Amino acid sequence: MRRSLDQINSNYQKSKVDQWGSDWRGSLAFWHTFCIDIITKEIGKQSNLLNKPLSILEIGCGSGVLTEKVVSALKRVCKIDHYLAVDVSLAAINKAKEIFPNTTVDYQAVSEDLHDLNGQKFDLILGFQFLFYLSREERQNLFERIYNLKSEDGMVILSSNIRFDSEDPDYINAPSTDIDLKKYFTILKEADIFTAPYVEYWEGKMLKIKKLPFISYILSKEYFPKKAHQYYSKRAMPTIPNKRTRVYILQ
Repeated sequence: MRRSLDQINSNYQKSKVDQWGSDWRGSLAFWHTFCIDIITKEIGKQSNLLNKPLSILEIGCGSGVLTEKVVSALKRVCKIDHYLAVDVSLAAINKAKEIFPNTTVDYQAVSEDLHDLNGQKFDLILGFQFLFYLSREERQNLFERIYNLKSEDGMVILSSNIRFDSEDPDYINAPSTDIDLKKYFTILKEADIFTAPYVEYWEGKMLKIKKLPFISYILSKEYFPKKAHQYYSKRAMPTIPNKRTRVYILQ
């Protein structure tokens, strides 16, 4: 992993929820809604997934904020037999259990290579925003593991920040990721969203003063960050065309 596991655990232990402010940042709520809409729409197209209770695996669940939103949304379109959410950070798993004590999700800490899950099969495998922490070789190994964990007619949905112009062979970029994924999966769909770094930067800077009522209100409402991202995306696309957040729908 590019990041130290000790540092990840320390960050979770020091944070109320997590170091990204998943519980209050409107821009993350905006992105969460984008992912959830895609997931529910794509699941709704798969009759084989709608006719049975699903075994679901989420990799890199963190403190469970997005996980719980996904579970709530999925329950409206399909039946869930078992939802297993895993992370390499034990501190993250403990935080999820602390925040959501009455959850139906099975939160577990696992090894980075997922060998703890050997022999299991899942109808739906999810993974959000962790691929850029891995080298290309590590991602290739992970894709193979995910393929082996997927049921025969199962679906995989992954998301990551990507670039189209990176010269770093280990930085995740669209062309190389497509090549690596196609070794194991059929790419059904790729959906991109532009999240302006300016908005995320200033939102993060305002973390220290978010307790002020007006600031807290602005930051927590999805509407305002969404409008800011849309505003900047129209102006930044011609000059910053190469950075996106992408959702991959795979089978």
